[in-house]
Amino acid sequence: MTEIYLISGFLGAGKTSLILKIAEDLQQKEKICVVENEFGEISIDGAILQSGNVWVKEINQGCICCSLVGDFRRGLEEIIDNYHPRRIFVEPSGVAKLSELIRSLAGLEKRGKEIELFSITVVDASKYFLYLKNFKEFYKDQIKFADVLVLSRKDQVSEEELQNILSSLKGKRVWRNFSEEVPGETLLDFVQKKDLSDCKADVIKAPEFEQWTWTNMGEMEPERMRKKILHSFEAFKLFRVKGFFSYEGKRYLLQGTPGEVRIIPMCGNQEGLVFIGNFSKEELKEYIHGKYD
Repeated sequence: MTEIYLISGFLGAGKTSLILKIAEDLQQKEKICVVENEFGEISIDGAILQSGNVWVKEINQGCICCSLVGDFRRGLEEIIDNYHPRRIFVEPSGVAKLSELIRSLAGLEKRGKEIELFSITVVDASKYFLYLKNFKEFYKDQIKFADVLVLSRKDQVSEEELQNILSSLKGKRVWRNFSEEVPGETLLDFVQKKDLSDCKADVIKAPEFEQWTWTNMGEMEPERMRKKILHSFEAFKLFRVKGFFSYEGKRYLLQGTPGEVRIIPMCGNQEGLVFIGNFSKEELKEYIHGKYD
């Protein structure tokens, strides 16, 4: 029996961070396998996971809940048949429909694979009501079909806001301990105590986003880069910026969501930033290349 965990969540919610946390706690006991589906031309999350010694199979240039569903199933079959892991973690892109992913995995059972499926959605508390308002049924789909909701960035909201979020999620099983102190295996034990329910979903159209990758970047001082990207969220309808850049021989990882841009040192040699949102590519390119500096 192979346990498959779908780690869902909107762009920048903290899916990769959660998988890394679980991987760190389980690595001494078992091999961690992750199927990674990125929205963009270069692999950012896959590189981060591999830096944590996690075995990653990447399925890019499309969405595993629709255009790449065949590749998704074949990838999982390959892992199950060749590596026989106890658990597989699937990180879909932030714009994947959770109900469609759950339905697509029914094909594995029909092909004789013994699997047990669990679904987790990471919810960014600081942007919960914003995304609920902007993306409505699509965002609700990720919440409705999750066995467990994991709240990230709850330290960025007041106690009153947190209680409003929990009231909005009434009836759902919510995990609030998104922290370094709580073992990842404790979360998995919590997830496994799930109520089985039918996966019946309305047909929901996923939001359509532009995607542009900034390559051939040259060097930029980290604080100047942070301010530039932070301003780009305000100037354009961006929902996510992530990637790597270099300055004076050092490499950095940039993680950006509306109102927040984090930059940390990172090993490796990959370079490029992926921009996701509703924007004019030409205007964004002009801004990024300095016209609006």
